[in-house]
Amino acid sequence: MITSITCAVVTNIWLLLIMRGLQASGVSAALCIGAGTISDIYIPTERGKAYDYFSLVIVIGPTIGPIVGWRWIF
Repeated sequence: MITSITCAVVTNIWLLLIMRGLQASGVSAALCIGAGTISDIYIPTERGKAYDYFSLVIVIGPTIGPIVGWRWIF
C-alpha cells in the first residue's frame, strides 16, 4: 500500500521504477505464499480446484481492468 501511494505522488522516474519493483517483489512473494498455503490446507484430491480458483483470481483482474477502465471508479 505504501508503494502504491508513493507511485501515485512521485515526481521522479527513478523512484517510480524502484517503487514498482518493490510492488512486483511483494506480489510475487504473495503468489508463492498463496500457492504454498493451498498446498498445506487442502488434501490432494481438492487441491486442483483450489488452485483453479486461486489462478482465476490472479487472471481476472488484468482481464477485466481494461474493460472497466479507471474512469469507472469516478
